[in-house]
Amino acid sequence: MRMKNIKEYTAIIVKVIKLSYLSSKKYTIILWGINIMIGIAFPISTFIWSIFIDKATIGILSNEWKIAALWLGGYSIFWFIQNILNVINEYIENILSAKLNIYTTDKIMKCIADLPMEYFDKSENYDKIQKVNTESNMRSMSIIKTLINLIQGILTMLGTVIILLQVNWIILIILFFLCIPTLVLSLNLSFEKYNIYNARVKDMRFISFLKNMMSEYENIKELRVNLSSEFFINYIDKKYREFLKVDRKIQSKYSFKMIGMDCIEQIIICSMRIYLLINVVIRNMSIGQLSLHINSIDNFRNSIITILNTMASIYEDGLYVNNLFEFLEIKNNIMRENQKYIQEISKVEFRHVWFKYPNTEKYILEDINFVIEKGKSYSFVGLNGSGKTTIIKLILNLYNPTRGEILVNDINLSNIDMEEYLSKIGVVFQDFMKYPLTISEN
Repeated sequence: MRMKNIKEYTAIIVKVIKLSYLSSKKYTIILWGINIMIGIAFPISTFIWSIFIDKATIGILSNEWKIAALWLGGYSIFWFIQNILNVINEYIENILSAKLNIYTTDKIMKCIADLPMEYFDKSENYDKIQKVNTESNMRSMSIIKTLINLIQGILTMLGTVIILLQVNWIILIILFFLCIPTLVLSLNLSFEKYNIYNARVKDMRFISFLKNMMSEYENIKELRVNLSSEFFINYIDKKYREFLKVDRKIQSKYSFKMIGMDCIEQIIICSMRIYLLINVVIRNMSIGQLSLHINSIDNFRNSIITILNTMASIYEDGLYVNNLFEFLEIKNNIMRENQKYIQEISKVEFRHVWFKYPNTEKYILEDINFVIEKGKSYSFVGLNGSGKTTIIKLILNLYNPTRGEILVNDINLSNIDMEEYLSKIGVVFQDFMKYPLTISEN
């Protein structure tokens, strides 16, 4: 999946903000408010510092330090307030991240619980679940953080634009376009890394399975007696080395390009600083103004880089987090509107039922007809693979018949409320689960 247009890109951002807001309205609003204040404070502190330098210069020449000390005190107070805001911001981010994790985990688990059995018959769907479970919360919070950085970057940029417009507007244009190649490289790197991640999901899921298998008590005795552990260790090691080889190749390619671009950027930035120095000398401006203008170049460039990097980061995170939204939008084919409730099960009837499992051609059941009545005992006898377990799965509505219908109390099973229906049935499968809980909880 690659986001191809601004509309799709924006839709992901809106969905993530909505997800954050639904997980915690209060902390989302506080987080945005604090970061807007931090963004505004940065250019103001730069301006206060330039005034302090001018006052200190005058104070040194006139042997008067009090006014400079007042401005330095003001700057220190301002800096202290910024630090407090940053500490509060980190605290709010951590709380919101935890709440987002709780909210998304709940949504994912409920979605998995409601999925039809057909969904789990395709191996690629397990890859989707793996991606959703491992990446969604981290990437969602990452988008929130980068959006906040984007706001801070824009506010900082606006403050420095006002300052640099007083010098030469061409500087702004050059600085802006100087950052574009870095953005393009970052986007290409993000897309390549996402493609690699997609290609590895199946292998990573299998490696995770092997790790769990090798650490489970029931398996340890067999692995040791058969001397099998070494085989699996070597397999995992080989896969990780293959991953590292690919990662190193891609990272080195982009690193060399980044170094080359950074050299060009530094030459241009140095030229601009020299231009500002000459401009200040010719116009007989103060040292504080020189400091303000040079700092403004760095601040403007850093804010543009922040904005472009956050856009690239949102793009990368959006590729991953889109899996979450696609997963949550899967419609459960079992659940239907206008479902009927039944007080008790008095009769189950199969009428001309045919069934084959998804993605297969062979029918397990062909034109099956029978009636099960309350108060009687029944047994299904047959060879392995003849359809005995399949009949139970159909009665439990884990699958829908390919053809024909199943009636409960003369009502089509698909029209009955499943939670109510299953609460009246007890089942022990031959491969039953042993929950990792206490005996009473089991």
